[in-house]
Amino acid sequence: MRFSEMQYVRPDVESIKEQSERIKLDFSSADSLEAADKAFLEWDRLTAHTDTMMTLAYIRSSIDTTDKYYEKEVEYIDEYSPVFTDIQQSFTKLLVNSKYRPQLEEKYGKLLFLNGEIFLKAFSPEIIPETQETNKLETEYQKLIASAQIDFDGEKRTLSQLFPYKQSADDDIRRAAWLKESEFYSENGKQLDDIYDSGATLKEVGKLLTEKGAKCIVPIVDREVPIIADEFVELEFGTGCVKITPAHDMNDYQAGLRHNLEIIEVFDEDNNMGDLLPEVKGMSQLEARKIIVEML
Repeated sequence: MRFSEMQYVRPDVESIKEQSERIKLDFSSADSLEAADKAFLEWDRLTAHTDTMMTLAYIRSSIDTTDKYYEKEVEYIDEYSPVFTDIQQSFTKLLVNSKYRPQLEEKYGKLLFLNGEIFLKAFSPEIIPETQETNKLETEYQKLIASAQIDFDGEKRTLSQLFPYKQSADDDIRRAAWLKESEFYSENGKQLDDIYDSGATLKEVGKLLTEKGAKCIVPIVDREVPIIADEFVELEFGTGCVKITPAHDMNDYQAGLRHNLEIIEVFDEDNNMGDLLPEVKGMSQLEARKIIVEML
């Protein structure tokens, strides 16, 4: 099936709630592995369908930013996707605590349950309003970027279509392409500034997660670390979410002191890997990186 032939149906939040309640009841009351597995697979199909519909709406809206139908659909999804996340979390709680977990882990792998445990710690219903606002800001930004129509080389081009010219071996072409891109950002500077200024919501979400003691898990070593909010992270760079290593960076060290974080030394005095992970102890950073990638 071609992408253009895929049928979009708006995910109905009330219908999804009803279906999820029935599936949760079937899963929690399952008197056999087969019954629990059947309920899990039904849940997987429900969430996969919902995710597919939301993705279709976002993609089609970005392809044609003037399409009013998909613009409305994206507005709807921005509003209700955090509600879907809350519904997903309610089933995930049952899944990770299921008496059939060992058998399901054997069938589907431990990563499914590890990701579930992380998911439970990374979202709270209390941040749904902030998440909805953040979704709207992200959509506004993506729509602005996707709507670019820049006159270059005799045609109207998007920012993505300018990229090959920015990599040209011809200095004049490359410079002209970069200037055209800069003009677009300058012309839309006010709107971009407003979006970034409103993005302070992300910091409020981070603060709330910090107050609630939210944590995530470091792969390989399976260690819980806290999620914190700190003013030294600037929203203008990337997502506004970064990892910190208090023992290996001065800014991170200062943040670690402010939040009473554990100072963990990864390297020994020779700048080789220390005792944290026996599989790479004594290796150089480059050697250890290869091993760790394979372990992941």
